[in-house]
Amino acid sequence: MKLELENTDDPRNHHFDELDQIIVLLNDPETGEQFYEILTYVNDDFVFGGPNSDPMDFDTPFPGPELMRWEKIDI
Repeated sequence: MKLELENTDDPRNHHFDELDQIIVLLNDPETGEQFYEILTYVNDDFVFGGPNSDPMDFDTPFPGPELMRWEKIDI
């Protein structure tokens, strides 16, 4: 399934409320694989999954996943 995600900038430059979620398209630079993840905004950071999960490190150098696009999930 392919989703049309509009935003290409850093989501940390936007305002989010606690527990807001975004869907991100990530690229693995080693394999070229692209995949989707849902990140939750907790304690001023985005984490994979729920409140006790690991944070997404947007600044990690190669070989971490690269952010391609993202969109806020409105439920």
